[in-house]
Amino acid sequence: MVVRFSDGTTLRIPSRVARAIDERVSQDGFFLESGGVLLGTRDARFPKYEVVDLTFPGKLDERGRFHFLRSKRHANEVIKRSWSQSGGKANYVGEWHTHDEPLPKPSRADRRLIKQIVKDKSCQFDRAFMLGLGPVCGYADTPESVLYCSSTRYNREGP
Repeated sequence: MVVRFSDGTTLRIPSRVARAIDERVSQDGFFLESGGVLLGTRDARFPKYEVVDLTFPGKLDERGRFHFLRSKRHANEVIKRSWSQSGGKANYVGEWHTHDEPLPKPSRADRRLIKQIVKDKSCQFDRAFMLGLGPVCGYADTPESVLYCSSTRYNREGP
């Protein structure tokens, strides 16, 4: 699937990444929010991003009925390892998490988090993405046909 934004930015989410999320969410359900970090690359010439990997909730993350707080320490370790193993190409590109609602929208806390990450340049790219998944999200069996109910792009000037 390729998500296209009005400013020309694109975010490609390969079907293997979507399936990994779908399998995990199918196991965990939506009662407790779940999530993680999106790792990806950026085209040097165009605002084209691709998710190459992601994390899932770990022992240090906090899952609740209406919140998900990931461990910064664990996320930073994964991001550094991804960057190193990719020869400096893959890095943090955003966050994903579930909301127990059919058409999830980023909460105030979600927006505040991602805006802060872009503003303080924790994200090495000039944009970061927030993917929200609800109970009606999923994927079809055809390649690149992922349906994410919410995808939001933030850059240093705003959404």
